[in-house]
Amino acid sequence: MEAFDLHRLNKAPGIFDPDKLTWFNFEYIRRLPFETYLEKATPWFSQVLDPDKFDFRRLAQLMQERTEVFGRIPDMIRFLAQLPDYDVELYTHKKMKTNPEVARASLALCLPVLESIENSQWTETEIHDRIMSAIAESGMKNGAVLWPLRIAISGQASTPGGAMEIAYLLGREETLRRVRAGQARLENI
Repeated sequence: MEAFDLHRLNKAPGIFDPDKLTWFNFEYIRRLPFETYLEKATPWFSQVLDPDKFDFRRLAQLMQERTEVFGRIPDMIRFLAQLPDYDVELYTHKKMKTNPEVARASLALCLPVLESIENSQWTETEIHDRIMSAIAESGMKNGAVLWPLRIAISGQASTPGGAMEIAYLLGREETLRRVRAGQARLENI
């Protein structure tokens, strides 16, 4: 009490910064042990996804570095449960040098490759190896193929994983269905 002095106190109230609070929360979540994160995130995953159809452990590995607030998880992963309606302009990406025409060629390249992978072989590694091999053989750039593939199966410009991770999480049949739907969407322009 002897050291306290009113002389230097400001009359303005303290500032509450929700962005800084969100950042602190993000840092806290990011540093959680993985098993603790998985335990805390699972109820949020279960709000929009069927635990019998999705690999929550793999999803948690992708999400931990991207989770700012647990309450935002359902909106971040909702695209896995149902493909959102998206604009074909998402296929246009200046850096990846893609547009709807390039996307059409990319999906035409990817579909037979994905169809050739059996259910029993549907792993991230297998998907990655086969897609990357097809890209190398075609002479196309990785981004020019992977960006349209991710857009077709997610319907979003930003996702908690790349095309291979999302394809693995969705499973073979849903991935193929979404790629075909992406092709149909591109044919109409």
